Amino acid sequence: MLQNDHEEERKCWNCGRTTDPSEELFFCKCGVVQTPADGMTYFTLFGIDQNFEIDIKKLSEEYKNLQKRLHPDMFSNKSKEEQELAEQQSAFLNKAYFSLLKPLPRAQYLLSLYGFDIEEGSTEMNPDFLMEVLDLNERIGESTTGEMENIENEIVSKIQEYTKQLSDAFSSGDIIKARDITSRLKYYDNVEAKIKAFYRDRM
Repeated sequence: MLQNDHEEERKCWNCGRTTDPSEELFFCKCGVVQTPADGMTYFTLFGIDQNFEIDIKKLSEEYKNLQKRLHPDMFSNKSKEEQELAEQQSAFLNKAYFSLLKPLPRAQYLLSLYGFDIEEGSTEMNPDFLMEVLDLNERIGESTTGEMENIENEIVSKIQEYTKQLSDAFSSGDIIKARDITSRLKYYDNVEAKIKAFYRDRM
């Protein structure tokens, strides 16, 4: 079952009243910074639909708008407690943004709302797929720069393919399939990271 926003009472530490995150996301009406609204999904935080396919431009614009409200300069004359809460709010905002910005973390976050945790490694992988990834890793370890470009093209193409499959799976409501594809995409994301490290080491 998909987890949506859940009611979690948040009382203002200054005036004691219950705050409404939908109207008082960062600040109580009494003017002080509040604790992060942990019961709010990242999608609601940025005012976007809870889907795999999202408007990245809208996400980034809303992120920048919210960031401005938490700029450190605004809290230079505030109490230490408010400064610490502002830092917590900023950290929460950053985590939410980067969880939705790229396809893999967005898929992982969406799956977490359905109660799945890819990090647990609970998904049983096809042996042929694991051999495919092992072969890629061996090729990376033995590659020259010219050969690496070919491998990189393969990886980019495969990631695009899995991302399209993910979009289709989430759109059709096939969450088990989305979980399995996300697990595969995670392996390829790790391979892509090794390719980037290969190029960095040669700069």
